[in-house]
Amino acid sequence: MPEKLPHIFLKGLAEPNKIRGQKSPQGSKIPVRTSKSHAQELLKTYQTLVTSFSNRKIEEIGEVEPTQGVYVEFSGLPEHDLAWDRLDKSGLKLLNTKLHEDKAQYATVFISSDKLEVFNKKIDSYLDSYDEAISEQKNPKQKYLIESIEQIHQATVESIIVDGVAPGKTEKWFEVWLIAKKESANDKFEEFRKVTRALQIVTSGSYIVFPDRIVTLAKVSNDSIVKILEYQADVAELREVKALASFWDRMEASEQVDWAKDLYERLTIDNKNNVYICLLDTGVNNEHILLKEFLSDKDSISYDPSWSTVDKDGHGTNMAGIACYGDMVNILETSEPVIINHQLESVKVTPDSGKNPEELLAKITMDSISSIEILEPMRRRFFCSSSTSDASLCVGNPSSWSGAIDQLCFGTLDGHKRLFIQAAGNLHDEEAISYPFVNLASKIEDPCQAWNSVVIGGYTEKISIDDDLYHGCRVIAPKGGLCPASKTSSTWTRRWPIKPDVVFEGGNLAVCSDMVTKAADLSLLTTSHQPMKRQFDAFYATSAATAEAANFVAKLTNDYPDAWPETLRGLLVHSADWTEEMYKQAEADPSNRKSDPTRMLLRMFGYGVPSYEKASYCISNRLVMISEASLKPFVLEEGKSSVSMNEMHIYELPWPVDVLESLGDTEVKLRITLSYYVDPSPDNIGWQSNNGYPSHRLKFDMNTPLEEKEKFILRIGKDSDEKPDTSNNSTRWAVGPQERNRGSVNSDIWIGPASEISKCGIIAVYPASGWWKNRKHLEMYDNEARYSIIISIETPVLEESIYDFVDNIVRNKQSIVI
Repeated sequence: MPEKLPHIFLKGLAEPNKIRGQKSPQGSKIPVRTSKSHAQELLKTYQTLVTSFSNRKIEEIGEVEPTQGVYVEFSGLPEHDLAWDRLDKSGLKLLNTKLHEDKAQYATVFISSDKLEVFNKKIDSYLDSYDEAISEQKNPKQKYLIESIEQIHQATVESIIVDGVAPGKTEKWFEVWLIAKKESANDKFEEFRKVTRALQIVTSGSYIVFPDRIVTLAKVSNDSIVKILEYQADVAELREVKALASFWDRMEASEQVDWAKDLYERLTIDNKNNVYICLLDTGVNNEHILLKEFLSDKDSISYDPSWSTVDKDGHGTNMAGIACYGDMVNILETSEPVIINHQLESVKVTPDSGKNPEELLAKITMDSISSIEILEPMRRRFFCSSSTSDASLCVGNPSSWSGAIDQLCFGTLDGHKRLFIQAAGNLHDEEAISYPFVNLASKIEDPCQAWNSVVIGGYTEKISIDDDLYHGCRVIAPKGGLCPASKTSSTWTRRWPIKPDVVFEGGNLAVCSDMVTKAADLSLLTTSHQPMKRQFDAFYATSAATAEAANFVAKLTNDYPDAWPETLRGLLVHSADWTEEMYKQAEADPSNRKSDPTRMLLRMFGYGVPSYEKASYCISNRLVMISEASLKPFVLEEGKSSVSMNEMHIYELPWPVDVLESLGDTEVKLRITLSYYVDPSPDNIGWQSNNGYPSHRLKFDMNTPLEEKEKFILRIGKDSDEKPDTSNNSTRWAVGPQERNRGSVNSDIWIGPASEISKCGIIAVYPASGWWKNRKHLEMYDNEARYSIIISIETPVLEESIYDFVDNIVRNKQSIVI
């Protein structure tokens, strides 16, 4: 058996470089206006709107006064840009932007009474300068703003709703997003509560904070939304609250008391690195003989202190068994000692009956995590959740829940980075009769659109049923294919992150007499929440896959206890690969691994199935190097009015040049994974530009075989945010820059001649735009962004070890091997 060698952590190898040769921003695609008549119509419409506002008659309600301003919606032409950013810079309050199905952009703004003349003056400026400018072949003043606008309307209920459908006459719960600075968040919330009390509108008693926004809940109809807009000036957007949809699979299995006792006697827990999986679920029954050593009573709490911590549903205890042991079939079949290096925490996040109060799911998650961290702040913990919300309205766009998870991972409020593992969500069993087409049409669920979380889908290797009860039945999924329960992001719009990130074993289903059925042999085995009746349950779907992922990450955390959460996430993705069946199901070419996997492959399976061996250690012909570093992506230079790109990091890697050159045209596998967290701004401003939600984005690139360092650095400096430079020989990459740069974990593979790869030992990590840069008024442009970059090379088995070759170089440079 090959010697297991630790990954090589590179310290101090990142070389900061000022970004040079930045491209000018791409020109806006605005409509061609051949006369000023269009602007005259806009002016007429706007003046009518202002007159209507001035003539309105809205009475005070108690101490609540009518809004001193008007909500206005601007729209552009389909397939053209609307210069909404210029509206935002005009002193008007930009509330939200949307892209309609016809590709027309819309922007909703609030114009206060004292700013009503601002837009009027902009149209006047355009009209007054038009004739002279045209005669001199110049642009009229305010050209890009005025000519980009197709129509102006008074905003409607639909203008404010950015996710969901208008409630009509029926009252429904909506998230209400209000403009507010962090320091004035509570004042704004109390102001809103005062308005809604006066209007007799039911609201929640809490809120959560995002940059420039707070979010609370209100139960509203169309009429009450109109009333709110008449009395509240800072309503940026409304989003329909989706129902909580946790998928609990209860499967009966024979009592196996003797097996449980045998396993308990073979069990040793050695948690010297203080590693804990925190389950956010239905609670865990820790009196089970196989769980009692993993979870103490003091580490088992509830979101609502009035709830018991007992798991009456069973799902949380099912999760716990696999999180501790993995699929228990594998260890029950042996008589070997079992040593486990992690333990559990449990936060019960669902009540025993009914459902949670109409409260923000984001707040439940944030409060639950805060509660367990306060109890034991020094533990190396990560979080695991399988609770999801029906995301039929979600196409990858952020929600308050996914935004809260991104905040928790990034450490927006407390600076503490976290790893969060999330199930992708499941189809109902009976829907599997239309497998796999129903999976492609069924969207991954909220909060899985979180950029920073690790979203787990399901695949399966389980295709055998050794049970006469299922004679004549057929399994639904082929070996190595998509788990029948697993949802995908194949219908998401392209600009959102690749989800799931990876897939784990989720089990399979069978069809018997045209009826979909579960079979224990096609499921994973785990602990039962009713140990007095039975010890084990069969467990299925993405919940089971997510528990498997938690077990994987716990072992990896024990291997590298000081690694950043970004690194652990990166190793999970970096070690993953697709099965042959996945290529077939995605209609990609399994015979040519150098060709681009289709977008469908990524949207169905993420980066594939992780390998613990590859994530955990190197061998002589498989080398993994890791750098954890921080860069400052943006800068506001003295005397400049706008924020610009600041720096990139250049790595001249300790490259096994001699070994690679000696291999000539022999194919070797190079892989690079970049993992970082973004600070979310989940309000609905500028999402279509791909820079509105993340604080920043990072990318990586590698020099080409004939590209010297200085030319490489200059090329990277010219790379624009939206149109990557194509001179980087992108065809060498399996995924390619267009697909891999979606989201905050980016991974790619190059399988090529060793002699070519030997000449490509320079890597750049460099920034792309985000709201830290584009929303200057929030003054976040001085922030640093940290990241983890992972580089691996795999060669055929050689007499000379590439690991030893690189390890010696690193040691000579006084880097640190962990």
